[in-house]
Amino acid sequence: MAKFLSLDPDQVVERIIYAEAYNSLPYHEQVFVLNDGEFHRIPIGEVVEERKNNDIMVFAFNPKTGKIDLYPVTKLIKHTISSGSFYKIETEYGRAVIVTGSHSLFIGERIPHFYPQRKDNMRPFAFRASLLKPGDRIAVPRRINIPSRDIEEIDLAEAFRGNMEIEVDQYSVWLRCTSRGELPRIPRKIKVDEELLWLIGLFISKGEYIADREGRITGLRITSNKKSLKKAMEFLEKRFQEIHVRINRGKTLYVRSRLLALIFREVFKIPKTRREKGVEEEATPEWIITLPLSKVKFFLKGLWDGDGYHKRPRKDRIIFTTSSRRLAEDISLLLLRFGIIASIQKINNVKQELNRKQLYRVEAAGLNTSDPLELDKVEQILHAPTFGDLVFAKIKKIEEIPISEPTTVYDFSVKPNGEEIENFIAGFSGVCCHNSDHQILLLEKADKVIKENNIRLIIIDSLTAHFRSEYVGRQSLPERQQKLNKHMHRLLRLARAFNAAAVVTNQVMARPDEYFSAMAVLPVGGHIVGHTSHTRVYLRKAAGKNTRIARLVSSPYLPEGEAIFKITENGVEDLEEEA
Repeated sequence: MAKFLSLDPDQVVERIIYAEAYNSLPYHEQVFVLNDGEFHRIPIGEVVEERKNNDIMVFAFNPKTGKIDLYPVTKLIKHTISSGSFYKIETEYGRAVIVTGSHSLFIGERIPHFYPQRKDNMRPFAFRASLLKPGDRIAVPRRINIPSRDIEEIDLAEAFRGNMEIEVDQYSVWLRCTSRGELPRIPRKIKVDEELLWLIGLFISKGEYIADREGRITGLRITSNKKSLKKAMEFLEKRFQEIHVRINRGKTLYVRSRLLALIFREVFKIPKTRREKGVEEEATPEWIITLPLSKVKFFLKGLWDGDGYHKRPRKDRIIFTTSSRRLAEDISLLLLRFGIIASIQKINNVKQELNRKQLYRVEAAGLNTSDPLELDKVEQILHAPTFGDLVFAKIKKIEEIPISEPTTVYDFSVKPNGEEIENFIAGFSGVCCHNSDHQILLLEKADKVIKENNIRLIIIDSLTAHFRSEYVGRQSLPERQQKLNKHMHRLLRLARAFNAAAVVTNQVMARPDEYFSAMAVLPVGGHIVGHTSHTRVYLRKAAGKNTRIARLVSSPYLPEGEAIFKITENGVEDLEEEA
């Protein structure tokens, strides 16, 4: 075709700008959602595949104010891609997300202001991930208002229901025992107060389960500083008077109680530790993440007291150190609830312990305090640009991951009551992801690309494919047709404004009433596509090998007719008549 138009094919190929409208995330990329009233961080694929009948809400920012709030998901989207690449994007704050190359994140774009260096004069602008580069700033949340769910006390009888190892009466619980003697008892109802949350934080930071050779847990052990161990011992002896607690050599606290260990693991949901079979990564129980902030700060205080890497707290910042990447993300999320953004950085193992685990530092700087108990009154000063509940973090690293086989990817649509919020929070520790109709977005942002590259031909392949997959059912037909009409007229205005030709290919659907007719199919999109198009050509296969028939259906200045052509290694060629 290039030769037919007297053009150099190599130069034509070099000037082709290709964009694919698949803005999605892989199955395992986590999203921040409220599912039937409960907060979760779960893979987006699980939400779309397994929770599609539930009420799903996501954390998203209002494009006008930058304030992050909860919005209902109006549509769950999935499709399969077999080419292209995923892009893993990491920021200087330690946030990371994996998206397809055509997915958009929100790049920071400065707006005109009398004081150009003001930190709040930047606004989020959707930008294709494959075009991002290190040094660009993208939007991440600086505050997430997770709805609080307070727990005043825990009834162990309810928590251990069905556990045949536990005996329960009106006031206490104890282990079932077939031998003589009575085992220590623990009060049936445990009050969830500041002291208990502090102890849980200390145990997650520096504690572990004691297990026998068969992997059966028999107690607890906490290794920390003398002050923290003494405080923990006083609490245990006051709250659980019948269990045995001792401190060995001033460094380690031992609790020889299988019952209390079961409470920590099965009731408090604290993961298994490295001394036990089936070890899990340290993490914060989900029920603690949603507690009121007045209680959460005591849990963070316990984590902080157990951390041996900050014996001398640095001024105006709070630092946590952990060997668990998951726990580092949990701490960062809890700080976001207070409106504090912290960086998560990998550090070398300073103490060179035998396990040589990778260490992570969670550091919140620019604060007016260094005490975790004052987090509910803290103020943070950031050097990075901000807008509402957003902060624009620099991209530190971009890794391209080629897609070598068909892969299902997923996305959300967030349009409550027709309001185009069109974003959600996903990835490690939270990155703001765009989720608009990407085909429409590409065309809306195309004028700049057309002008800069002097483009004279615009091609949209499978115009209605995305509209058909995302607007399913007769009830969605009016909305689909309105969007399609707006999309077509946008294309028409671009073509006229830049003196370019616009070509679209379209899908067809069967006509049962015309099954044996040559026109047994109709174009998808109805009269909107038909009347907006200037010239319509119907392509179909012919009997010969690689032979096609192009039939002119509608044109303002040409009569209807047909032309036969074939597709060869050289491209499109005329079909020579046989003698």
